[in-house]
Amino acid sequence: MVGHSKKWDDIGRSMKPPMAPAQIRNTLNSIVMRRNQIVHEGDYERLERPRTERRNGITLAEARTDIDFLEQLLEAIHAVVSPA
Repeated sequence: MVGHSKKWDDIGRSMKPPMAPAQIRNTLNSIVMRRNQIVHEGDYERLERPRTERRNGITLAEARTDIDFLEQLLEAIHAVVSPA
């Protein structure tokens, strides 16, 4: 619903540090793509002619960065959509 509300500029300004709407969408899209790899592909790398399976890697720092971004995004959405 937030995507249809045309409030991305306000949401971006509410984030710390502030983000442009395109940055928010790009970051969110990469998180969603990663989620889809995990859920639909078992988190295996896509290989042309695999001889052995390989999983996609993720570091603790990468996971923490994504979690922190999502937390900031949700707080910004809440602040914009339902102001006190």
